[in-house]
Amino acid sequence: MLRTVDTTLDSCLVDQMPRFGESAVVPLAVLLRTGSENGRFNAALGLDRLRDQAVAATQALESALDDSSSSVRWAVLGSLESIQPRSPSLTLKLLRQLDREQSTSATLYDEALIRAIAHMGGLPPEALPILDHALRHLPNGYSLSVQELIETIGRVDTPERVVLLARLIGDKDPVRAWYATVAIGRSGSLALPVLLFYRLAGLAGHLISVESQ
Repeated sequence: MLRTVDTTLDSCLVDQMPRFGESAVVPLAVLLRTGSENGRFNAALGLDRLRDQAVAATQALESALDDSSSSVRWAVLGSLESIQPRSPSLTLKLLRQLDREQSTSATLYDEALIRAIAHMGGLPPEALPILDHALRHLPNGYSLSVQELIETIGRVDTPERVVLLARLIGDKDPVRAWYATVAIGRSGSLALPVLLFYRLAGLAGHLISVESQ
């Protein structure tokens, strides 16, 4: 009973704290670090509601990405997306987490992690094998995670992304082939040899029109 009361109190406190704006950031950050699992979860949600007022809690949120609870990590990712610090260190941390979280099917946390990485903008070359590995672990067919991963591969800052996208164009899954086609069509001159190959082979005649968009 006491645990239920404590959990309810945590939830009520977090619901009220965003009303105080930036002055609520420090108490929420402390709760995120020291609270119960439910308290940490609610603290992350509270910081999410504060959005850009919670920028000062970015470091606390990044640390909470290592929380033992996947529910807390999921809420933390949502908060970071709302605040959008987009620092290189955060990008690398998210990529390392994705590399560790591989499974045969995407969990809610995996999906949130993929979405957060997709929103990070340009990615360093070391992201490419991690994204490729993550994509291989997802089932064929459409899912938002598949779409976001392939689109994100197209934004990795290395010419090698074109090689990977070219391989995906030949994938037996038409969904992956389609998104790879769109992504490679946005790669500019780097994609020309691939575009010409598929055009001459008659395998993807629509590529030229995509590339010109």
